[in-house]
Amino acid sequence: MNIKSIFFLVILFQLVFSNLSEYSCISQIGDRDIYRNDYTYPESIQGEHFVIHFTTSDADSQFVNNQWMNFHLIEEMFLYILKWMEYTLQ
Repeated sequence: MNIKSIFFLVILFQLVFSNLSEYSCISQIGDRDIYRNDYTYPESIQGEHFVIHFTTSDADSQFVNNQWMNFHLIEEMFLYILKWMEYTLQ
């Protein structure tokens, strides 16, 4: 076998098994356990296609890996992210 046929077989094998639900890394819609954070002091920035929800408050923190984490990010960073997200849909 030459290298092109081996490459084709590997790609074909990956495509076939990626569509099988028991081998997928993406959860099925009915099996998802998704929740949204409820912020004490919520803020949001709305663009044409997206809304970004965030907080800058000390009261809104999460206990992650035995540490309290505050998600303090400046509003300019969210505006920058929103600008690039909106740019992708133009």
